Amino acid sequence: APDTHPEIVSNEIFGGLQVAGVTYSIFGNSVVEAGDEEYVDTAHGRVYLHKSSGVVRVQPISDPSDQAGLRETVTFLVTDGDNIGTHDLHLDVTGVNDAPILSGNDNYTYQEASGPLVLASTGTVSDAEQDWDGSRLVVDYAPSDVRLQGDTLLFEGDNISIVGSDVSVAGSVVGTVSTTNNGLNGAALEVTFNASATHAEVEAVYQAIAFEQTTNHPTGKDNLRIAVSITKTLNDGG
Repeated sequence: APDTHPEIVSNEIFGGLQVAGVTYSIFGNSVVEAGDEEYVDTAHGRVYLHKSSGVVRVQPISDPSDQAGLRETVTFLVTDGDNIGTHDLHLDVTGVNDAPILSGNDNYTYQEASGPLVLASTGTVSDAEQDWDGSRLVVDYAPSDVRLQGDTLLFEGDNISIVGSDVSVAGSVVGTVSTTNNGLNGAALEVTFNASATHAEVEAVYQAIAFEQTTNHPTGKDNLRIAVSITKTLNDGG
């Protein structure tokens, strides 16, 4: 069923004109009749057509972020009883406030007390807006994993440094580390980026995420799972 997202109403497809003897319809096999309207569901949302006036309205889906950058086409038919014309409506989704996409995580074997292991050295961060002010990078273990003394999440890289709570890339302060989620002794590692953080700097911080176990334990741990996420601050342009 349609959600509560604002719909888009257009009179531009056919001018919204009521012309005697002219009817409008959506071309395809999945068209649903709904009184004076008919509609078709697409990956982007539900497209309605008023059959006598030609007014088109689109009810977007609640989160079309996975469709960003893609185009979908709905074809309309116009007939006066003797002739049929067609018109294509192109639906384009532009990413706005979409969650960043992270790549580069993998599976590793780690020997206790063997130094930092970088987890995503060739990883990438993709984001439409690339506005990172207030966004949080969180590195944490899976809830069911046992966290031990000496389990450490940190940043390992020539260009990455932490002084106090400030995180810097090549000398430029790009964010701060949480005082509680500081990566020490089984704690999560959380960084909040500031307004000066560029996309390249955020990606550099992501690529520097590392794990280290600084103590030896009599029993080993299997399948320790570490998850990484970046949560962006909502910026709707208001």
